[in-house]
Amino acid sequence: MKSRDLQQRATRSVRVWLALLACLLLGATPFDRNVLAEENLHVVVDFDAAQPILPDMPISFRLSRELADGEGRIAVIIGQTDVTSLFVVDGVRLTYVPNLMPLPLGKPNVVMYRVSEGGEWRELGSFTLQVVKERPVASATLASPSPRPLRTEESNGTPVVIATSGSQSAQVVNDAATQVQPDGIAGAPATNGVSQSVPASASNAAPPPQSSTNEKKMKFTPSVTIAVKSQMAQFNFPENTRPTERATFTDGTVQMSLRSEGSTGPLSSQTQFDFAGSSFQQEALRFGTLGPTAPQLDLSSYLAQFQLGPVKVAVGHTSFGAARHLINSFSSRGITVTVPITKRFDFSVGALNGTNVVGYSNFFGLGKSKHQLQSATLGVELLTKRPGGLRLEFSGVRAYIQALNSFSQGSVTDVERSKGGSVRLIATDKSGRFKFEGGFTRSQYRNPADPLLYQDTNTVPVPFLTRNARYVDVSVDVLRGYSLTKTKQISLNFAVRHEQVDPLYKSLGASAQADKYQNDFQVSGTIGEISFQGGHGRFNDNLGHIASILQSLTRSKQYSVALPTASLWGGTSETSSKLLPRLSYSR
Repeated sequence: MKSRDLQQRATRSVRVWLALLACLLLGATPFDRNVLAEENLHVVVDFDAAQPILPDMPISFRLSRELADGEGRIAVIIGQTDVTSLFVVDGVRLTYVPNLMPLPLGKPNVVMYRVSEGGEWRELGSFTLQVVKERPVASATLASPSPRPLRTEESNGTPVVIATSGSQSAQVVNDAATQVQPDGIAGAPATNGVSQSVPASASNAAPPPQSSTNEKKMKFTPSVTIAVKSQMAQFNFPENTRPTERATFTDGTVQMSLRSEGSTGPLSSQTQFDFAGSSFQQEALRFGTLGPTAPQLDLSSYLAQFQLGPVKVAVGHTSFGAARHLINSFSSRGITVTVPITKRFDFSVGALNGTNVVGYSNFFGLGKSKHQLQSATLGVELLTKRPGGLRLEFSGVRAYIQALNSFSQGSVTDVERSKGGSVRLIATDKSGRFKFEGGFTRSQYRNPADPLLYQDTNTVPVPFLTRNARYVDVSVDVLRGYSLTKTKQISLNFAVRHEQVDPLYKSLGASAQADKYQNDFQVSGTIGEISFQGGHGRFNDNLGHIASILQSLTRSKQYSVALPTASLWGGTSETSSKLLPRLSYSR
């Protein structure tokens, strides 16, 4: 039996290697750099992320296929906020419509994950947006009766593009003084890599008029959606089965949004208030907690963001934290403040309600001092000339959660307290080929005894515990856009992930699975439009080796290859028929 199993495994391995060799020999077309792969799942960005966009501009992505049952869901993080619930899903297309929450100005980072049913987050990829207040004004270009060949030279260290036609030549200089920053402010060097060009003949022209710093702008956008649902008639047989209440009904619902944007001098603001109402009392937003006294038109959510120079303040339904095991995008109603102290140091602090809250009461989310989560983060940029290249973050959390239910969820709750600290290191090289992220967290958790829950039973109280958690994620692009031929490019990426969470570890600011030790090794890449992925995972639990608890020692190996049939005939997925299938093999 052992020899037969070895023979079957060898046969399967030979088939896989033959399939990979056949893919290499058949060839493919250049790959799309906007395609991010995890196993045989691909995410395609439907817009040019390198171009500046406005805060209210929708962005969309496309999945190569729909998620199968058991594969979990897709999650999207913009900046430090989980905006997955704000995406509109239409088949394999995900569209973010920033009506409720506009895109943050600057260069927010967008990270896409596949979240398994077990709560494991696997990154599909990330990229950076360029969000500006106003679109950059298109630069002037030289008018010519016929196309002219271009060549590039340097003059005093400044790139110069020269167009030639016969004996005549015209010169276009990339003047740094005319470039546009991501926030739409002219007159400063560009930081988004998009240079603006002006003709040399226009260099003596008068500069464009600049807006006054005291100019006031205000934009107010209301929206109302009214719906009517009705059951005009109902017939029951026998007649005594007819309900005594609401056999027939006509109800109205309303959803209202009030959005405003304003700026005056160095102060700018963005606000969004959302209301929900129903004529049927039992469908009121807070009927579960207030009963008949719940208002029929209630405040469902709001967010007010203010920026005074570099200082940013957010009030309302916001999120805070980027420490994986301590506080990770904890969302509730509260206040967050971010203050860049110097080019090297920045500080942010947040205070949020312990559970989700709606309505007009507890407007700031800080009405209960013993039902809050308070956190602060100190960031240190070790490379001031390249922010994010080597960054160190120190975070601390103090949380006190009372036995209060969320407005939309009822459960048996208990008093919980936790406090802890975390250190996080982020490093990337200039080209973005190497990425490192690691963190260490130490958290203290306390679950005080509650006589109302124990009911005089023989219950062992939870001890006051201090536990640790750590993780390391390393990713290296060994090959990126390497040209094999004129029509084929290859990319190759290696990733290593390590995570360990001690038994009985818990922090109220993050959802971390306790008592686990996990290592993952992955390799992925593309050859033209062919994509492949392989990995090995090791997972252990019951780290305390308690004899009465089942211990799992999981080892997994997986690999997959995906090949568009269009590439077999030298075509691409864009130029070939959409009816051509995509071949894939996974194990």
